[in-house]
Amino acid sequence: MAQEPVVKRVIAVLDQAAAAVPAVGSPAWTAAPAEWLAMATARVNAWGDIDAAKECATLADLLACPRSAVRAAALLATAPTPPAPKRKR
Repeated sequence: MAQEPVVKRVIAVLDQAAAAVPAVGSPAWTAAPAEWLAMATARVNAWGDIDAAKECATLADLLACPRSAVRAAALLATAPTPPAPKRKR
């Protein structure tokens, strides 16, 4: 199934979010048990969001996704970008 460009943008955004979670085995994973559990949960949720987004083919599929992070990323991906600020000379 071919994906619309907006779906590819959402997957890229979710990939960036997943990359922000420390990798397993990094020094951050030697933290206290509560912090470790929070990082593990964030990592599992991030990969679950990516998997859910990869199953979508259209913007409508993204907006109907049961995962809230996927729906939020879809809304952000379609939001108009503000114009660049004017340069001072």
